[in-house]
Amino acid sequence: MCDTLVLHDNAGKPVLFGKNSDRNPEEPQALVHIPPREPKTALIREGVEFSDKGYAILLSKPSWMSGGEMGINGKSLAIGNEAVFSRFKPDEHGVLGMDILRAALSACATAKEAVDFITSFVETYPQGGNGAYKGRL
Repeated sequence: MCDTLVLHDNAGKPVLFGKNSDRNPEEPQALVHIPPREPKTALIREGVEFSDKGYAILLSKPSWMSGGEMGINGKSLAIGNEAVFSRFKPDEHGVLGMDILRAALSACATAKEAVDFITSFVETYPQGGNGAYKGRL
């Protein structure tokens, strides 16, 4: 699992977000800037859509997938993905957490909006799939 931290100022306002990525050391990582765009209905995959508000995004991601490990959008919302290993079997056709992260950065302006978006998303769609560069996670 990754390490994530948030540093707050004396008033409790977050001022720094940091995260590492514990992925395969041979896996290329990309830092991608997605410029602002017109809002639209977007697809994560067939049958899984969300309202993309068109916010600019800076996304750190495995080069071979669209989702991201961590990112920040034009509204200063920062999100980091954490793998959680469970005794429950993931859905083979589920949505990857990294794809949910990118969708949340596209759709949300605040941390509260992102929590609500992600919570609603995982209550509606199964999580799963294979996010491994080589083999399986």
